[in-house]
Amino acid sequence: MSEYLWVLALVGVPAVLGAAIAFGMMFRRRLSGSDRQDSAIDRLYHDATE
Repeated sequence: MSEYLWVLALVGVPAVLGAAIAFGMMFRRRLSGSDRQDSAIDRLYHDATE
């Protein structure tokens, strides 16, 4: 019985972790061109006020 738990720990946990990372990367929102431009403008204004 303990051998199965060891195999589960060595194989199952990394597989679940990898699946969770892949799932998160699939649904990550990409910035559009205007969003990236707005972010750059915000950074310029933020740097100028400091």
